[in-house]
Amino acid sequence: MAKILISPLGTGPISKNGNLVRQYNKATYKISDGKQYNASFISAVLKEHYQIDHIIFIGTVKSMWEEVYRHYKNLDNSGDDYYWNLAENIESLNHSSPLNSIDLTTLEQTLSERSKCILIKYGLNEKELKENLNIIVPAIQDIIQTGDEVYFDITHSFRSLSVYIFLILMLLRDIKEVKIGKIFYGMLEVQKELGYAPIVDLSYLLKIVELIKAAYEFQKFGSGFLLSELLQSTNQNLANTIHTLSKAISLNYSQEIIDTSNQLSKQTKNIPSPYSYFVPDVVNSFTKKINTQKTRSHKEYELANWHCEKKNYSSAYILLSECLVTYVCEKENLNPSKKDDRETAKNKILNNDPNYENMRNLFREISNIRNNVAHNLSSGNLQELKDAWDKLGNYLTEVHKLLNKLLNKN
Repeated sequence: MAKILISPLGTGPISKNGNLVRQYNKATYKISDGKQYNASFISAVLKEHYQIDHIIFIGTVKSMWEEVYRHYKNLDNSGDDYYWNLAENIESLNHSSPLNSIDLTTLEQTLSERSKCILIKYGLNEKELKENLNIIVPAIQDIIQTGDEVYFDITHSFRSLSVYIFLILMLLRDIKEVKIGKIFYGMLEVQKELGYAPIVDLSYLLKIVELIKAAYEFQKFGSGFLLSELLQSTNQNLANTIHTLSKAISLNYSQEIIDTSNQLSKQTKNIPSPYSYFVPDVVNSFTKKINTQKTRSHKEYELANWHCEKKNYSSAYILLSECLVTYVCEKENLNPSKKDDRETAKNKILNNDPNYENMRNLFREISNIRNNVAHNLSSGNLQELKDAWDKLGNYLTEVHKLLNKLLNKN
Protein backbone atom coordinates (compact mmCIF):
# COMPACT_ATOMS: atom_id res chain seq x y z
CA MET A 1 0.00 0.00 0.00
CA ALA A 2 1.31 3.46 -0.96
CA LYS A 3 0.40 6.97 0.09
CA ILE A 4 -0.27 9.16 -2.94
CA LEU A 5 -0.70 12.93 -2.88
CA ILE A 6 -2.69 14.69 -5.61
CA SER A 7 -1.57 18.31 -5.82
CA PRO A 8 -2.89 20.82 -8.39
CA LEU A 9 -0.16 23.19 -9.54
CA GLY A 10 -0.67 26.90 -10.18
CA THR A 11 1.18 29.63 -12.08
CA GLY A 12 2.57 31.41 -9.04
CA PRO A 13 1.66 34.78 -7.52
CA ILE A 14 1.14 37.95 -9.53
CA SER A 15 3.38 40.97 -8.87
CA LYS A 16 2.13 44.53 -8.35
CA ASN A 17 2.69 45.32 -12.03
CA GLY A 18 0.50 42.35 -13.01
CA ASN A 19 3.25 39.99 -14.12
CA LEU A 20 3.59 36.39 -12.98
CA VAL A 21 6.41 35.92 -10.49
CA ARG A 22 6.85 32.23 -11.46
CA GLN A 23 7.97 31.29 -7.98
CA TYR A 24 6.17 30.51 -4.76
CA ASN A 25 7.56 32.43 -1.80
CA LYS A 26 8.67 30.39 1.15
CA ALA A 27 6.09 30.17 3.91
CA THR A 28 6.04 28.84 7.42
CA TYR A 29 3.50 26.04 7.33
CA LYS A 30 2.12 24.68 10.58
CA ILE A 31 0.40 21.31 10.81
CA SER A 32 -2.30 20.50 13.36
CA ASP A 33 0.12 18.65 15.64
CA GLY A 34 2.13 21.88 16.00
CA LYS A 35 5.09 20.97 13.83
CA GLN A 36 6.31 23.74 11.52
CA TYR A 37 8.02 23.66 8.12
CA ASN A 38 9.56 26.43 6.03
CA ALA A 39 9.01 25.67 2.37
CA SER A 40 7.74 27.10 -0.91
CA PHE A 41 5.86 23.97 -2.00
CA ILE A 42 3.25 22.64 0.39
CA SER A 43 3.49 19.29 -1.42
CA ALA A 44 7.05 18.97 -0.08
CA VAL A 45 5.80 19.64 3.46
CA LEU A 46 3.05 17.05 3.17
CA LYS A 47 5.40 14.55 1.58
CA GLU A 48 7.79 14.78 4.52
CA HIS A 49 5.26 14.98 7.33
CA TYR A 50 2.92 12.21 6.16
CA GLN A 51 5.59 10.07 4.50
CA ILE A 52 3.98 10.39 1.08
CA ASP A 53 5.36 7.90 -1.41
CA HIS A 54 4.25 9.41 -4.73
CA ILE A 55 2.86 12.74 -5.95
CA ILE A 56 0.46 13.38 -8.82
CA PHE A 57 0.83 16.99 -9.97
CA ILE A 58 -2.03 18.32 -12.09
CA GLY A 59 -1.65 21.58 -13.95
CA THR A 60 -1.95 23.52 -17.20
CA VAL A 61 0.74 24.42 -19.72
CA LYS A 62 1.31 27.65 -17.74
CA SER A 63 1.76 25.97 -14.35
CA MET A 64 5.12 26.25 -12.59
CA TRP A 65 6.53 22.96 -13.79
CA GLU A 66 10.06 24.36 -13.92
CA GLU A 67 9.88 25.26 -10.21
CA VAL A 68 8.72 21.76 -9.33
CA TYR A 69 11.70 20.44 -11.27
CA ARG A 70 14.12 22.81 -9.52
CA HIS A 71 12.78 21.95 -6.08
CA TYR A 72 12.81 18.17 -6.42
CA LYS A 73 16.09 18.21 -8.39
CA ASN A 74 17.63 20.31 -5.60
CA LEU A 75 19.01 22.82 -8.08
CA ASP A 76 20.53 26.15 -7.09
CA ASN A 77 19.33 29.38 -8.68
CA SER A 78 21.36 28.74 -11.84
CA GLY A 79 19.20 25.74 -12.77
CA ASP A 80 20.23 23.56 -15.72
CA ASP A 81 19.44 23.31 -19.43
CA TYR A 82 16.17 21.43 -18.96
CA TYR A 83 15.05 23.95 -16.35
CA TRP A 84 15.71 26.96 -18.60
CA ASN A 85 14.28 25.34 -21.70
CA LEU A 86 11.15 24.40 -19.82
CA ALA A 87 10.80 27.89 -18.31
CA GLU A 88 11.26 29.62 -21.68
CA ASN A 89 8.82 27.27 -23.38
CA ILE A 90 6.13 27.79 -20.74
CA GLU A 91 6.59 31.56 -20.97
CA SER A 92 5.47 31.46 -24.60
CA LEU A 93 2.35 29.37 -24.01
CA ASN A 94 -1.26 30.30 -23.19
CA HIS A 95 -4.70 28.76 -22.70
CA SER A 96 -5.03 27.84 -26.39
CA SER A 97 -1.69 26.00 -26.59
CA PRO A 98 -1.96 22.22 -27.14
CA LEU A 99 -1.12 20.03 -24.16
CA ASN A 100 1.81 18.44 -25.97
CA SER A 101 3.54 21.83 -26.16
CA ILE A 102 5.75 20.86 -23.24
CA ASP A 103 7.49 17.62 -22.37
CA LEU A 104 7.45 16.75 -18.66
CA THR A 105 9.19 13.38 -18.97
CA THR A 106 12.45 14.60 -17.45
CA LEU A 107 10.57 16.23 -14.59
CA GLU A 108 8.70 12.98 -13.87
CA GLN A 109 11.99 11.10 -13.81
CA THR A 110 13.23 13.30 -10.95
CA LEU A 111 10.20 12.25 -8.90
CA SER A 112 9.38 8.77 -7.63
CA GLU A 113 8.57 5.84 -9.91
CA ARG A 114 4.80 6.19 -9.64
CA SER A 115 4.68 9.98 -9.47
CA LYS A 116 3.04 11.69 -12.43
CA CYS A 117 2.62 15.13 -14.00
CA ILE A 118 -0.77 15.47 -15.69
CA LEU A 119 -1.41 18.29 -18.16
CA ILE A 120 -4.98 19.52 -18.51
CA LYS A 121 -6.91 22.38 -20.10
CA TYR A 122 -7.82 25.53 -18.18
CA GLY A 123 -11.43 24.40 -17.84
CA LEU A 124 -12.80 27.59 -19.37
CA ASN A 125 -16.01 25.95 -20.58
CA GLU A 126 -17.97 22.71 -20.47
CA LYS A 127 -16.05 21.29 -23.43
CA GLU A 128 -12.73 21.71 -21.62
CA LEU A 129 -14.17 20.34 -18.39
CA LYS A 130 -15.25 17.18 -20.22
CA GLU A 131 -11.82 16.90 -21.85
CA ASN A 132 -10.16 17.22 -18.44
CA LEU A 133 -12.37 14.45 -17.07
CA ASN A 134 -11.20 12.17 -19.89
CA ILE A 135 -7.58 13.03 -19.00
CA ILE A 136 -7.62 12.95 -15.21
CA VAL A 137 -9.71 9.85 -14.43
CA PRO A 138 -7.79 7.35 -16.63
CA ALA A 139 -4.45 8.81 -15.51
CA ILE A 140 -5.27 8.50 -11.82
CA GLN A 141 -6.70 5.01 -12.33
CA ASP A 142 -3.47 3.91 -14.01
CA ILE A 143 -1.38 5.15 -11.09
CA ILE A 144 -3.46 4.20 -8.07
CA GLN A 145 -3.43 0.55 -7.07
CA THR A 146 -5.64 -1.50 -4.76
CA GLY A 147 -4.90 -0.59 -1.16
CA ASP A 148 -3.36 2.81 -1.93
CA GLU A 149 -4.42 5.79 0.16
CA VAL A 150 -4.96 9.10 -1.63
CA TYR A 151 -4.29 12.52 -0.10
CA PHE A 152 -5.37 15.76 -1.73
CA ASP A 153 -3.92 19.28 -1.47
CA ILE A 154 -6.02 22.21 -2.77
CA THR A 155 -3.67 25.07 -1.85
CA HIS A 156 -2.50 26.08 -5.32
CA SER A 157 -3.87 26.36 -8.86
CA PHE A 158 -7.27 27.59 -10.04
CA ARG A 159 -9.92 27.31 -7.33
CA SER A 160 -12.23 25.79 -9.95
CA LEU A 161 -9.66 23.05 -10.58
CA SER A 162 -9.56 22.11 -6.90
CA VAL A 163 -13.34 21.81 -6.76
CA TYR A 164 -13.35 19.82 -9.99
CA ILE A 165 -10.70 17.36 -8.85
CA PHE A 166 -12.43 16.99 -5.48
CA LEU A 167 -15.58 15.86 -7.30
CA ILE A 168 -13.53 13.43 -9.39
CA LEU A 169 -12.06 12.00 -6.18
CA MET A 170 -15.59 11.43 -4.88
CA LEU A 171 -16.35 9.58 -8.10
CA LEU A 172 -13.23 7.43 -7.73
CA ARG A 173 -13.99 6.76 -4.07
CA ASP A 174 -17.60 5.68 -4.63
CA ILE A 175 -17.30 3.93 -7.98
CA LYS A 176 -13.72 2.69 -8.04
CA GLU A 177 -13.42 2.24 -4.26
CA VAL A 178 -10.32 4.41 -3.98
CA LYS A 179 -9.45 5.10 -0.34
CA ILE A 180 -9.33 8.84 0.41
CA GLY A 181 -7.03 9.81 3.28
CA LYS A 182 -6.98 13.54 4.00
CA ILE A 183 -7.71 16.80 2.20
CA PHE A 184 -5.36 19.71 2.94
CA TYR A 185 -5.42 23.45 2.42
CA GLY A 186 -2.46 25.67 3.27
CA MET A 187 -4.15 28.86 4.46
CA LEU A 188 -1.59 31.38 3.19
CA GLU A 189 -4.13 34.21 3.48
CA VAL A 190 -3.72 34.41 7.29
CA GLN A 191 0.07 34.12 7.39
CA LYS A 192 0.59 37.81 8.20
CA GLU A 193 -1.99 37.67 10.97
CA LEU A 194 -0.83 34.45 12.62
CA GLY A 195 2.83 34.45 11.68
CA TYR A 196 2.40 31.11 9.90
CA ALA A 197 0.14 29.41 7.38
CA PRO A 198 -1.92 26.67 9.04
CA ILE A 199 -2.36 23.51 7.01
CA VAL A 200 -6.04 22.82 7.55
CA ASP A 201 -7.33 19.27 7.34
CA LEU A 202 -10.60 19.46 5.40
CA SER A 203 -11.34 15.75 5.74
CA TYR A 204 -14.46 16.73 7.70
CA LEU A 205 -15.93 17.57 4.29
CA LEU A 206 -15.70 13.91 3.38
CA LYS A 207 -18.04 13.11 6.25
CA ILE A 208 -20.52 15.69 4.95
CA VAL A 209 -20.36 14.22 1.43
CA GLU A 210 -20.83 10.73 2.84
CA LEU A 211 -23.78 11.92 4.92
CA ILE A 212 -25.38 13.57 1.89
CA LYS A 213 -25.01 10.30 -0.03
CA ALA A 214 -26.48 8.33 2.88
CA ALA A 215 -29.45 10.70 3.19
CA TYR A 216 -30.03 10.44 -0.56
CA GLU A 217 -29.95 6.64 -0.48
CA PHE A 218 -32.54 6.56 2.28
CA GLN A 219 -34.77 9.19 0.70
CA LYS A 220 -34.55 7.76 -2.81
CA PHE A 221 -34.49 4.02 -2.15
CA GLY A 222 -35.36 3.48 1.51
CA SER A 223 -31.88 2.07 2.15
CA GLY A 224 -30.55 3.36 5.46
CA PHE A 225 -27.61 0.98 5.84
CA LEU A 226 -24.98 3.67 5.15
CA LEU A 227 -26.86 6.17 7.30
CA SER A 228 -26.92 3.64 10.13
CA GLU A 229 -23.20 3.03 9.76
CA LEU A 230 -22.41 6.76 9.95
CA LEU A 231 -24.61 7.20 13.04
CA GLN A 232 -23.09 4.33 15.03
CA SER A 233 -20.56 6.48 16.91
CA THR A 234 -23.05 9.29 17.57
CA ASN A 235 -26.39 7.68 18.35
CA GLN A 236 -26.28 3.90 18.44
CA ASN A 237 -29.96 3.44 19.27
CA LEU A 238 -31.04 5.51 16.28
CA ALA A 239 -28.47 3.77 14.09
CA ASN A 240 -29.79 0.35 15.09
CA THR A 241 -33.41 1.36 14.49
CA ILE A 242 -32.61 2.70 11.01
CA HIS A 243 -30.70 -0.51 10.28
CA THR A 244 -33.70 -2.60 11.36
CA LEU A 245 -36.05 -0.49 9.27
CA SER A 246 -33.81 -0.88 6.22
CA LYS A 247 -33.79 -4.65 6.59
CA ALA A 248 -37.57 -4.67 6.94
CA ILE A 249 -37.98 -2.51 3.83
CA SER A 250 -35.57 -4.73 1.91
CA LEU A 251 -37.59 -7.83 2.84
CA ASN A 252 -40.94 -6.02 2.59
CA TYR A 253 -41.91 -7.04 6.15
CA SER A 254 -44.79 -4.63 6.57
CA GLN A 255 -45.50 -5.06 10.29
CA GLU A 256 -41.83 -4.63 11.16
CA ILE A 257 -41.72 -1.50 8.98
CA ILE A 258 -44.77 -0.11 10.78
CA ASP A 259 -43.40 -0.88 14.25
CA THR A 260 -39.93 0.50 13.51
CA SER A 261 -41.36 3.65 11.91
CA ASN A 262 -43.19 4.36 15.12
CA GLN A 263 -39.94 3.99 17.09
CA LEU A 264 -38.02 6.23 14.69
CA SER A 265 -40.40 9.15 15.03
CA LYS A 266 -39.45 9.32 18.72
CA GLN A 267 -35.67 9.02 18.20
CA THR A 268 -34.83 11.80 15.73
CA LYS A 269 -34.68 14.64 18.26
CA ASN A 270 -31.50 16.14 19.74
CA ILE A 271 -29.15 14.77 17.07
CA PRO A 272 -25.80 16.62 16.94
CA SER A 273 -24.52 18.51 13.90
CA PRO A 274 -24.01 17.69 11.05
CA TYR A 275 -26.52 14.83 11.34
CA SER A 276 -29.23 17.17 12.56
CA TYR A 277 -29.31 18.86 9.14
CA PHE A 278 -30.02 15.63 7.26
CA VAL A 279 -31.35 12.79 9.38
CA PRO A 280 -34.61 14.14 10.88
CA ASP A 281 -35.97 15.42 7.55
CA VAL A 282 -35.29 12.31 5.49
CA VAL A 283 -36.38 9.90 8.23
CA ASN A 284 -39.50 11.80 9.24
CA SER A 285 -40.59 12.26 5.63
CA PHE A 286 -40.86 8.46 5.49
CA THR A 287 -42.25 7.71 8.95
CA LYS A 288 -44.91 10.43 8.67
CA LYS A 289 -46.47 8.63 5.70
CA ILE A 290 -46.92 5.52 7.83
CA ASN A 291 -47.56 6.79 11.32
CA THR A 292 -50.40 9.15 10.41
CA GLN A 293 -52.55 6.27 9.14
CA LYS A 294 -55.04 4.83 11.63
CA THR A 295 -55.28 1.20 10.50
CA ARG A 296 -52.73 -1.37 9.46
CA SER A 297 -54.42 -1.79 6.08
CA HIS A 298 -54.04 1.94 5.39
CA LYS A 299 -50.41 1.84 6.57
CA GLU A 300 -49.73 -1.01 4.16
CA TYR A 301 -51.42 0.94 1.40
CA GLU A 302 -49.15 3.93 2.09
CA LEU A 303 -46.16 1.60 1.91
CA ALA A 304 -47.36 0.33 -1.46
CA ASN A 305 -47.73 3.91 -2.64
CA TRP A 306 -44.25 4.76 -1.35
CA HIS A 307 -42.74 1.76 -3.17
CA CYS A 308 -44.48 2.92 -6.34
CA GLU A 309 -42.87 6.36 -5.99
CA LYS A 310 -39.48 4.68 -5.62
CA LYS A 311 -40.14 2.46 -8.67
CA ASN A 312 -40.10 -0.66 -6.47
CA TYR A 313 -43.09 -2.04 -8.34
CA SER A 314 -42.78 -5.63 -7.19
CA SER A 315 -43.00 -4.62 -3.53
CA ALA A 316 -45.80 -2.19 -4.36
CA TYR A 317 -47.94 -4.91 -5.97
CA ILE A 318 -47.37 -7.31 -3.07
CA LEU A 319 -48.38 -4.73 -0.47
CA LEU A 320 -51.29 -3.46 -2.54
CA SER A 321 -52.72 -6.96 -2.74
CA GLU A 322 -52.07 -7.72 0.92
CA CYS A 323 -53.51 -4.46 2.27
CA LEU A 324 -56.93 -5.58 1.03
CA VAL A 325 -56.53 -8.90 2.83
CA THR A 326 -55.46 -7.00 5.94
CA TYR A 327 -58.56 -4.83 5.71
CA VAL A 328 -60.82 -7.89 5.68
CA CYS A 329 -58.92 -9.28 8.69
CA GLU A 330 -59.57 -6.02 10.55
CA LYS A 331 -63.26 -6.06 9.64
CA GLU A 332 -63.75 -9.74 10.56
CA ASN A 333 -61.72 -9.55 13.80
CA LEU A 334 -59.08 -11.87 12.36
CA ASN A 335 -55.39 -11.63 13.19
CA PRO A 336 -53.63 -10.17 10.09
CA SER A 337 -50.30 -11.58 11.30
CA LYS A 338 -51.54 -15.20 11.22
CA LYS A 339 -51.33 -17.12 7.97
CA ASP A 340 -54.56 -19.08 8.52
CA ASP A 341 -56.52 -15.94 9.32
CA ARG A 342 -55.20 -14.24 6.20
CA GLU A 343 -56.25 -17.25 4.12
CA THR A 344 -59.73 -17.03 5.63
CA ALA A 345 -59.90 -13.34 4.74
CA LYS A 346 -58.69 -14.01 1.21
CA ASN A 347 -61.34 -16.68 0.72
CA LYS A 348 -64.03 -14.25 1.81
CA ILE A 349 -62.96 -11.88 -0.96
CA LEU A 350 -62.73 -14.54 -3.65
CA ASN A 351 -65.60 -16.87 -2.76
CA ASN A 352 -68.64 -14.72 -3.24
CA ASP A 353 -68.99 -13.21 0.23
CA PRO A 354 -71.44 -10.38 -0.55
CA ASN A 355 -69.70 -8.04 1.91
CA TYR A 356 -66.63 -7.93 -0.35
CA GLU A 357 -68.17 -8.16 -3.78
CA ASN A 358 -67.09 -4.63 -4.66
CA MET A 359 -63.38 -5.48 -4.24
CA ARG A 360 -63.38 -8.98 -5.79
CA ASN A 361 -62.45 -8.16 -9.38
CA LEU A 362 -59.93 -5.53 -8.36
CA PHE A 363 -58.29 -7.93 -5.91
CA ARG A 364 -58.08 -10.67 -8.56
CA GLU A 365 -56.42 -8.37 -11.11
CA ILE A 366 -53.86 -7.09 -8.63
CA SER A 367 -53.22 -10.57 -7.20
CA ASN A 368 -52.58 -12.02 -10.66
CA ILE A 369 -49.79 -9.54 -11.23
CA ARG A 370 -48.60 -9.96 -7.63
CA ASN A 371 -48.37 -13.75 -8.13
CA ASN A 372 -46.52 -13.35 -11.42
CA VAL A 373 -44.01 -11.16 -9.61
CA ALA A 374 -43.66 -13.29 -6.48
CA HIS A 375 -43.50 -16.66 -8.27
CA ASN A 376 -41.60 -15.63 -11.40
CA LEU A 377 -44.51 -16.52 -13.66
CA SER A 378 -43.92 -13.91 -16.35
CA SER A 379 -44.51 -15.25 -19.86
CA GLY A 380 -41.96 -13.12 -21.65
CA ASN A 381 -44.74 -11.08 -23.21
CA LEU A 382 -43.58 -7.44 -23.31
CA GLN A 383 -47.16 -6.19 -23.50
CA GLU A 384 -47.87 -8.00 -20.23
CA LEU A 385 -44.88 -6.24 -18.68
CA LYS A 386 -46.03 -2.86 -20.00
CA ASP A 387 -49.56 -3.39 -18.68
CA ALA A 388 -48.31 -4.33 -15.23
CA TRP A 389 -46.09 -1.26 -15.16
CA ASP A 390 -48.66 1.18 -16.52
CA LYS A 391 -51.64 -0.01 -14.47
CA LEU A 392 -50.11 0.26 -11.00
CA GLY A 393 -51.00 3.93 -10.62
CA ASN A 394 -54.63 3.23 -11.47
CA TYR A 395 -54.75 0.27 -9.08
CA LEU A 396 -53.39 2.47 -6.28
CA THR A 397 -56.11 5.03 -6.94
CA GLU A 398 -58.86 2.40 -6.98
CA VAL A 399 -57.66 0.70 -3.79
CA HIS A 400 -57.38 4.05 -2.02
CA LYS A 401 -60.98 4.90 -2.92
CA LEU A 402 -62.16 1.47 -1.86
CA LEU A 403 -60.40 1.48 1.50
CA ASN A 404 -61.71 4.94 2.35
CA LYS A 405 -65.20 4.00 1.31
CA LEU A 406 -65.17 0.82 3.41
CA LEU A 407 -63.64 2.66 6.36
CA ASN A 408 -66.35 5.32 6.25
CA LYS A 409 -69.04 2.67 6.22
CA ASN A 410 -67.71 1.36 9.48
